[in-house]
Amino acid sequence: MTALDRRWYDMEEGATADAGADAEAAFVGDAKKFQEVEAELAKKQVKRLTARQAHMNEEQTKWEENQLITSGVVTRTSVATEFDDESVNRVQLIVHDLKPPFLDGRIVFTTQQQMVSVVRDPSSDLAVVARKGSALLREVRIETDKTKMRKKFWELAGSKIGDLMGVERKVDPDDPNAGAGKDNAIGDDGTVNYKADAQFASHLKKKSDAVSVFARSKSYREQREYLPIFTVRQQLLQIIRDHQIVVVVGQTGSGKTTQLTQYLMEDGIGGEGAMIGCTQPRRVAAMSVAKRVSEEVGVELGQEVGYSIRFEDVTSDKTRIKYMTDGVLLRESLTSPDLDKYGAIVMDEAHERSLHTDVLFGILRKVAGQRSDIKLIITSATMDAEKFSLFFGNAPVFEIPGRTFKVWRVYNCVFSVV
Repeated sequence: MTALDRRWYDMEEGATADAGADAEAAFVGDAKKFQEVEAELAKKQVKRLTARQAHMNEEQTKWEENQLITSGVVTRTSVATEFDDESVNRVQLIVHDLKPPFLDGRIVFTTQQQMVSVVRDPSSDLAVVARKGSALLREVRIETDKTKMRKKFWELAGSKIGDLMGVERKVDPDDPNAGAGKDNAIGDDGTVNYKADAQFASHLKKKSDAVSVFARSKSYREQREYLPIFTVRQQLLQIIRDHQIVVVVGQTGSGKTTQLTQYLMEDGIGGEGAMIGCTQPRRVAAMSVAKRVSEEVGVELGQEVGYSIRFEDVTSDKTRIKYMTDGVLLRESLTSPDLDKYGAIVMDEAHERSLHTDVLFGILRKVAGQRSDIKLIITSATMDAEKFSLFFGNAPVFEIPGRTFKVWRVYNCVFSVV
């Protein structure tokens, strides 16, 4: 050990240890054992490295050598050896085994937990185009309306030029809607009523002539008192006063459609100023019944008694009894869910069970639960009365007695003489 120290300190500055026999003497320990340990560690290191790691180490070594050569510290020497064979070099390809999101079994492809909030921007391109398009359509509609004022667009009558030139409109005497002050299609201010051809108010306002002997010989009051519902008027009104929902059962011809609404109006049920609505399954029934009731009350159709169907509303501010189709009442429930303007509603012919009536049943039951001042009367056939009563919370069922007519038997005998 002392000799080694002396040898170390006797070396000149910058010198290295001698190679050869003295190299092993300079190593303290067993050199053979040290070489074996280094070889074993090298084998373990090779086994431990994967192809990817070995490739990365090789790339790192090449990068370091390239940096040294570029810096000028070392120089490249082209010494050919027997191991420099390019064909022996193996190329390692690193493949990334990636799967698309729709094949890896995931269902949710986003981490967003809430819905995207809708932002209304009136200054956006789509909103501006929509407004301009609406204005354009309005202008086209106005021009089209001006043209429709005339039966033939090339006629001067009815146009601005014709009015300036003094050309008068031709009035057809056979047209019931034509005439001074009675032109429903074209108003005095030049507005056009396109629904005039599909309306029936002008025809229904004419008083109908009695056909049967009974109708010609009896007044409206006597005809009303002859109906079976008149005999139970007080009992019917009393049960309506005591209960909010009542199911009325009556046969055809008992008078429940025409008389029930009049009884409610005369007795003041539903509140003063409130409207009494009565639904019908068909438009013809709503119009004809409204006309009959207006004649019995003694008012003009559209005043105290009116009707409302699709494309036609014959009512006013004075209307107290309003006949309408199921669809009209269903439409009104969209704008007024509580049906505030009605004090009583009569669902007539409910046993026919259309889609509108079934939806109205649910709406009216909800309205009756929210409003204690409204009266709901359901008229039905005998076989369906219990169903409606159970649906509206065991509502009372009131039956209108029917009437029988005398039946005459006539025998027609034929005799043959031989």
